[in-house]
Amino acid sequence: METVLKTALYDIHKKLKGNIVDYHGVYLPVFYSSIQEEHAAVRNNAGIFDVSHMGIIGMEFQDGKSALEDLNRLFANDYSKIKPGRIIYTVMLDHSGCSIDDLLVMCISEVYYVLIVNFTNKKKDFDWIRSNTDPSKVAMRNLSDEKGIIALQGPEAFNILKANMNLDLADMKKNSVKMLQ
Repeated sequence: METVLKTALYDIHKKLKGNIVDYHGVYLPVFYSSIQEEHAAVRNNAGIFDVSHMGIIGMEFQDGKSALEDLNRLFANDYSKIKPGRIIYTVMLDHSGCSIDDLLVMCISEVYYVLIVNFTNKKKDFDWIRSNTDPSKVAMRNLSDEKGIIALQGPEAFNILKANMNLDLADMKKNSVKMLQ
């Protein structure tokens, strides 16, 4: 029998009386008040979601050349044009070009990338990438148990972040990332 995992926010979800379910092996709230009410909130204002169950992999390369070689070999995109602050949705490929998993590749700097992988494949994806890269050229960390991801959606999302976190993200474009310290 597999243990159902809890995100770092599990206790908060319980305290706030979230309707928590086993979502593919992780306890997550599916709603707090009602699905209809929360749907309307996201459409008209904003909604916040705990997506900490996703896998997070950090890759710090020795240099930009090593990064481009590995990223172009592992994933189905051309990474020569990616710039810091940008995200590419992509597919991880095996040696015959078949799909292993889909994921997001976030370029934080020329040498540091963060990958967001599917929960059910996070260990498998990490192990496959690690076994197909040269450890002398890239340091990898599975950050999945150390970091969390919160998604804020809706037309008021930027205003909420500006008012509550002093973040002005109005200039952010689709498929971009901003790391907070």
